[in-house]
Amino acid sequence: MIEITHKTIAKYNEQDVIEYEIKHINGFSVSIQNYGGIISKITTPDKHGILQNVVLSSKEFDHINQFHLGAITGRIAGRIMDGKFSLNNHDYQLAINNGPNHLHGGLSGFNQRFWDVKELSNGLELTYLSPDNEENYPGALLVKISYLINDNYELTIRTKLYCKSDSIVNITNHSYFDLSAGNNPMGMEMQIDADYFAPIDT
Repeated sequence: MIEITHKTIAKYNEQDVIEYEIKHINGFSVSIQNYGGIISKITTPDKHGILQNVVLSSKEFDHINQFHLGAITGRIAGRIMDGKFSLNNHDYQLAINNGPNHLHGGLSGFNQRFWDVKELSNGLELTYLSPDNEENYPGALLVKISYLINDNYELTIRTKLYCKSDSIVNITNHSYFDLSAGNNPMGMEMQIDADYFAPIDT
């Protein structure tokens, strides 16, 4: 059984910042905000069965969220060198907001947008319509992101994108996982079993 509750945690630009909690009867829960689609908590049992939050988030509402803690990040997650790209023989110049680069969708990316929220039987669906030329990206882009939980303590994030014309897009959720539950977030190591990786410059 899954229960969804919500509460207003702040006001920004005359809109309510609402935090939703999707909670399973087994105690597993995920909290998501309508601003930025931010995952503010993932509460799950450790090896001893103790429920603890395993993602980093701001203690208070932060409308800038410069580190994109738990947020939907786009239209492009990552850097675009010099903020320039070409598409269909047209050159585009994006905002420079990270040294010489364009980062994570620009000056006001998806992490700083209010999302429409629809409750589902097993989670939430968040929707945002990014208009043509928002942050100078071409094409109106409709984004639908679902956060779904199940009986096995699993969170699934599904992304659907609909664009009326050619564009570029690379969306992610930008959660920082902390399996120490706040005790030693910089002490984790991760090994990735991968055949390839994408190199970047210095």
